[in-house]
Amino acid sequence: MAAAADPWAEVDRQLDACLDSEYWRGRDGVLWRIAHPKIRPLAAIKAGADAGDIPLADYEDDYNLFAYAHSDDRDVRDVLLARYLVERIDGPETQYVQVQRNPFEDLGARGFLVAQFVDIPQRAGLLTTRWNLASNTMFTSVPRTTAAQAYRAFLGYDLSKLEGLFPVEGEPIDYDAKDVKRDECSICHSTLDPLTYPFAHYNGIGGGNPGAIPYRNEPGRPARFVDVDGPEVASVPQGGVLFGTPVQDLV
Repeated sequence: MAAAADPWAEVDRQLDACLDSEYWRGRDGVLWRIAHPKIRPLAAIKAGADAGDIPLADYEDDYNLFAYAHSDDRDVRDVLLARYLVERIDGPETQYVQVQRNPFEDLGARGFLVAQFVDIPQRAGLLTTRWNLASNTMFTSVPRTTAAQAYRAFLGYDLSKLEGLFPVEGEPIDYDAKDVKRDECSICHSTLDPLTYPFAHYNGIGGGNPGAIPYRNEPGRPARFVDVDGPEVASVPQGGVLFGTPVQDLV
């Protein structure tokens, strides 16, 4: 490189070549490894190719979106904003292709075990994928794990370490009767619970009764959990608070 007429131009050329390489963008490449702590794959519940013993969702959709948004000068904010899906075409040069399918179209194209069931207008990138809802929301009415993982993975704040605390006045309300108003709990939950409320309106593995469609947006979903968590859970709002600023929903 020292012998190049323009060393910085050579640096640019080499960097472009790296970012276009399979090493960077292919399956299990650098972008996939960067995504690991954000997606947290678990082979036991993987659906699709190389399915686990209990196939619930396919995290490859999440990796495909992450790699797509981080390549070819695209807007990386789509990791949290995308309302589209991304398919991967394996080969000597991996390709990522944006596709737009509603839940019924995706069900017909790929089948029940991997289809994304959130309506297009209610999708918010990796926040509302089937994998995120299956592995984090699971069966909970107020899915604090889902919100805490998003806060940690995408904003860098680990609430378990008392990071990123922005207490909201009057919180936590403890809609699901988990006794989080205690002094030793409310320190974190006055931030965490308002972050969680928008996630509560997306079904995880179970939606509160056998008739609920899993992994799907459902306004008023917390009301399905009254028999388990008490009557107040039906009042979980759809809006929340992030960094002291009210938000209407995830989108």
